[in-house]
Amino acid sequence: MSVSSLVFLVDECLHPSLVEVANEIGFSAHHVDRLGLKGTPDWQLLRRCEEQNLTLVTNNAIDFRKLYARSGIHPGLILILPMVRPPGQRLLFRAALRTVLERSDLINRVIEVEQDGDAVVLREFEMPAL
Repeated sequence: MSVSSLVFLVDECLHPSLVEVANEIGFSAHHVDRLGLKGTPDWQLLRRCEEQNLTLVTNNAIDFRKLYARSGIHPGLILILPMVRPPGQRLLFRAALRTVLERSDLINRVIEVEQDGDAVVLREFEMPAL
């Protein structure tokens, strides 16, 4: 799978405008609310991501770290930390997507992105560890 074929699913805890950010950079993306999935349990979102090869973008790090740590092979996870207003979410997501462009895929990869003062901090790691 090439990085250009990545498709993102933006969780309901994040602003729908993140879909447009992904589109501007050349990625496909969907928002949970626009797919009629608002209120879907986290484990069902993970299953959908696995079945449809979607990389989840969420702020719900506590729950999804646990779920992804127990999963097998997954198509990737982007965590935008901490909860910030929509302009901040867009800034952090753009930074994460710039990192994604440098990868061949995100299989079993997690990218955490947050703001520390004026700096954007990215961490990338494997989960679950193979």
